[in-house]
This record gives sequence, structure tokens and C-alpha cells, in this order.
Amino acid sequence: MEMLLACGLMALLLGGAATTLAVANRSSARQGTLSQLDALIDQDLATIQALDRRFTCCVGSPCTATADTISAAATCRDAGGVYRSPGNENYYSPRQSQTPTAAQTAQWTTFSAACSNGTIGTTFQGLIAALPAASTAAGLSRTISTGTANSDQRLANRLQITYTGTIPNDNRAVITRVVNLVPIAANWCP
Repeated sequence: MEMLLACGLMALLLGGAATTLAVANRSSARQGTLSQLDALIDQDLATIQALDRRFTCCVGSPCTATADTISAAATCRDAGGVYRSPGNENYYSPRQSQTPTAAQTAQWTTFSAACSNGTIGTTFQGLIAALPAASTAAGLSRTISTGTANSDQRLANRLQITYTGTIPNDNRAVITRVVNLVPIAANWCP
């Protein structure tokens, strides 16, 4: 009788240990998948941030991230005619001088309108859409929404990027991350 009771208790303990191990394995696999999704999101955001550093409205309109267009634009140059690279005010918005030419004034007017109506944000959204998509093979998707025309021009040009991932063998979709982004060029809005 004692032997039968001992075997029963041993079976109960082994069953509990096996269940605990199975739950731990599933949890570990889920965490691994979440870590993989986070790494893919970080990689995608780095690509978007690199695009943002190249994105310019120094030509007035349309804004661009194409190097040929940027290097050819006279308005991306300083007063001495030197081409400016990302990080310089003359790179992101049309240059204003003390005595602007009619063309410079027109470019500034176009840029100001793009600021207030959200064109900078929607143009940048289109450039992001042209990037390779976040890894759909890993169950990750990226959606982007734009702000609305607003008296606060930064909000009008704000993008909200939402990454949604799915975990295999899990019926739940998990919103992994939401990121708000205002293109650097919009920081030069009047």
C-alpha cells in the first residue's frame, strides 16, 4: 500500500514538473519571438531615420530624399554657394537671405504652405512606403497615419508608425510598438 501511494505521489510530481517545463518552454519561445520582432522594428526604424536625415524641402516643393535632386538644388547651398549636407539649416528648408530673390520668396512660400497643410508629413510617408516593408515573413507589419492640418505645424506633419507583430501558434496579434515621428525638415517650418 505504501509503495502504491509513493508511486502515485511520484507520478503527480512528475506530471506537475512536466507541465511547468512545457509552460516555461512556451514562454521562452514567445519571449524569443518578441525579441526578434523588436530587433526587426529597430532595424526598420534605423532605415526610416536615415531617410529622414536625407529628406529635405530646400527646393521648396516637392520635398525629396533623392541625392541627385538635392545636390543640384541651388537653394540647398549656403550664401557662398557651398552645398550643405544634412544637419545644416540650408539643407532642410529653402535658404532665406536678407534680400531674397523672387525665386527664393516663391520657394519659401511653397515651403510654408507645405508646413501648414501637412504636405511634408504626407510626402515623407510616401517615401517610407517605398522602403522595403518591415519583415512580413516574421509576422511584422507597419502602418503609418499622418496628422491633420492644424495651427500647430509640427502636429500637421507628425507621422504615427504602428508596428504589429504576430506570434506563431498564438491567436493574439500583439502591437509591439507605436512611434511618433516629425520629419526633421518640418522643424524649420515658420
